[in-house]
Amino acid sequence: MKSGKGAQALVIQNVAIEGVGILGPAMREAGWELDTRLMEGGNGYLPPTLSGYQALIVLGGPMNVYETDTYPYLQQVDELVAQGLETGIPMLGLCLGAQLLAKNLGASVVRNPVKEIGWYSVQLTEAGTGSPLFAGLPERFPVFQWHGDRFHIPQGAMHLATAPDCAEQAFSYNDRVFGLQFHLEVPTEMISTWLDVYHDEIVEFGGPTAAEGIMHDTRNLEMAHYRRARQLAQNWLAICNR
Repeated sequence: MKSGKGAQALVIQNVAIEGVGILGPAMREAGWELDTRLMEGGNGYLPPTLSGYQALIVLGGPMNVYETDTYPYLQQVDELVAQGLETGIPMLGLCLGAQLLAKNLGASVVRNPVKEIGWYSVQLTEAGTGSPLFAGLPERFPVFQWHGDRFHIPQGAMHLATAPDCAEQAFSYNDRVFGLQFHLEVPTEMISTWLDVYHDEIVEFGGPTAAEGIMHDTRNLEMAHYRRARQLAQNWLAICNR
């Protein structure tokens, strides 16, 4: 793998509690600089172009891709993603970020029949088992989910992962653009924070003991999850450094 020393990635962080997670240390250790723009509260700002960046990461958030009236900066995100598609730099979208990538590739983003909150197994498709992003990962593994919307697979993209309650879990486009509906980047502390901050949503979803059950699962899965997250981070770095 080539060194990422001197390379810079633009990270669009929609809300403070949904950060880059386990990806951050891996990229920094490889010499990458992360220019993280926090957009929550309307105080953040985005660069007008991707000039000078070698990668783009778009993180998750509770907003919908079409809520541009409430979150005007999402129009700027669309413009940056369009630039990234034109220039061919590596792009990674996580949850909302994946939906934004799919939208800009012409796919629809719709309400999933059910919410997914907590730990769910995903299955790699045949294309997924051959994808550089999932190299070294098992064909089936548990991931953390927190979403109510879903993306459709864009035309010309590869469908990489699926699950019973939400078939479209991951896609790639031209082996440079990757969208994951699930969260493989989240450390345990971030999950705990989400359960606190989004307390009303989790109670509505699964009842008063749902958060406790999710944290129990998180602790049981923690070590294996971290290994898979680090592998994903190394795979993403290899894609960025190609």
